[in-house]
Amino acid sequence: IFGSLSSNVFSVGEQAFHNCSKLTRVSFPLATSIGLYAFYGCRGLTEVSIPKATSIGIKAFYNCSKLTTIYVGTNTSTVCTLSNTTAFNKCTNLTNIYVPANLVDSYKSATNWSNYADKIKATP
Repeated sequence: IFGSLSSNVFSVGEQAFHNCSKLTRVSFPLATSIGLYAFYGCRGLTEVSIPKATSIGIKAFYNCSKLTTIYVGTNTSTVCTLSNTTAFNKCTNLTNIYVPANLVDSYKSATNWSNYADKIKATP
């Protein structure tokens, strides 16, 4: 898989794109869950859009070293469940986690999301 990927799947399974280094941008407009290790080691990944996400699994984006921006839960009314704090470990360039404006404070204080509070912003 090279470049961008957009798909109308409802769930991204465990290790679905594990070590897929050529993937740069993904959009899953209907996916509500991102499985464990789903994008683990996708070192070329820079942007992710999962607007209906309600859960993100352990190490889902682990070691996505070029990941800078993620849009999560932007079309939901509740905070997406983050399984633990390892989902974005080694995402050294992650600077923007965009969420619905009315949920910014909720995300910043939510279990596991609070570790990323300085990166959480209102969707532009």
